[in-house]
Amino acid sequence: MSGDAGGQSRWLPATSNANTTGQGFLAIADITDSLAKDFIAAGDADVQNWLDLVDGEILALAQERDVPLQSVSVPLHKKILEYCKCYFCFVCFQDRFGRNDMVQTNQETTKLKLEWYADRCSRLRLQCTKEMFMFPNVSLQASQRTSGTISLQRG
Repeated sequence: MSGDAGGQSRWLPATSNANTTGQGFLAIADITDSLAKDFIAAGDADVQNWLDLVDGEILALAQERDVPLQSVSVPLHKKILEYCKCYFCFVCFQDRFGRNDMVQTNQETTKLKLEWYADRCSRLRLQCTKEMFMFPNVSLQASQRTSGTISLQRG
């Protein structure tokens, strides 16, 4: 749940009931994108900034969904965690796009990943609900997961 770089995230309230460490919603170990992991392994100075941006984005999204910030459940719902990972990669590639190439092309790896993560973030953002912020997966009751019974008959 915390950024491995340590320290208080600039966006998280130190008094939050749901996240008492103030360390962040995303751990470096959660990042699976190989190019983003290369920046992390190289000790990029902006890693903590990217983690902080993820925290700010999650809190802003929670407010948009009318979730009291102290009610954001930790551990995060799988869908929200996936959004965190995608948003981390988005800001990472946004900051590093074009850094190594003098001539920009539409085929540059960082640019292609930036575009892919921008699209993925916009789709995942729409799927994050108020309930996902307030109730971790393990606390959902069967009645909250299903809304009825369907029977299929083959003729």
